[in-house]
Amino acid sequence: MKRLSFAIMLALCTMGVWAQEGIKVEFEGANPNIFDFAWSYLINYDPNTEDYEATSGIRDALERYLQNENQDDNVTLIVDKKAGFISYEHLHQGHKQLIEMCFWNEADKKHKLFAYSNWSYFNGHPELGQFDALAFYRYDNATKTMEYTLTPGFDVIYENGVTYSLPRVGKDIKLNKWDGGMKNQTTLKWNGHGFDEQPAAKSVGQKWRSMKDFKEGLAPVMNDEEFWGFVDETGKLVIPCRYRQVGSFSEGLAYVSDDYQFYGYIDKTGRLVIPMDFKEAGNFENGKADVTTENNKAAVIDKTGKIIK
Repeated sequence: MKRLSFAIMLALCTMGVWAQEGIKVEFEGANPNIFDFAWSYLINYDPNTEDYEATSGIRDALERYLQNENQDDNVTLIVDKKAGFISYEHLHQGHKQLIEMCFWNEADKKHKLFAYSNWSYFNGHPELGQFDALAFYRYDNATKTMEYTLTPGFDVIYENGVTYSLPRVGKDIKLNKWDGGMKNQTTLKWNGHGFDEQPAAKSVGQKWRSMKDFKEGLAPVMNDEEFWGFVDETGKLVIPCRYRQVGSFSEGLAYVSDDYQFYGYIDKTGRLVIPMDFKEAGNFENGKADVTTENNKAAVIDKTGKIIK
């Protein structure tokens, strides 16, 4: 069910920046990048609103990014200026907050479209949260300001089991509808100024006991025996369910464990490329990953498994 009126009401009640007439985007150089859009957007929240607190985590993560500081262990931040994409993921006791931001150059060459999304998950499945939102702002190249605009070309659905994925690769948005362990995707195709909803949906996989988000084209899935593997975006099981615990793919590698005690890393073919020698393991970022050795010492490894710090 599409609930445009509910979406507008939710927006006006919770998004502290939406009531403003416009947001000035500060940047250096010829054009703003995704960090410029994101930072300008986030610092313009009204501090007296609840949503200001809800976005405090990503503001802190971006400040650490600016200062070249490490993120907290339960935070994953991706800033891809070349692709025009930012992703922030915060995990806490089975709950996950996923914020994504990106922008598109419009066909008239006078405007850009900036998007912000915020979705809540519990144990890998979407769960409608108080601050869930998909918001769009239109940036004017001449005035260097962006203003809130209604969703261009489709109505946002706010229901349990529904999320939207902003593009890091390509230009299209994905509408994700979850039914048990099955994820159905509809493409919202970028047309130069908005989006066209494509009628064909893509069903992913069988009904798994649990399923996590797609990263780099693969998603972790759990079978009824509580073993994890990976499916591709057609639903095909490409890495068998044989692990007790796994992470999502990052820079071509994902951490895995046979016994919940020691972790190593596999590539996208399922080949174990870094042995299961670590008590804890994290995602790779810029060719490095945080781990804990069998002697309970924190360390950093490269993509060969060599300890470099």
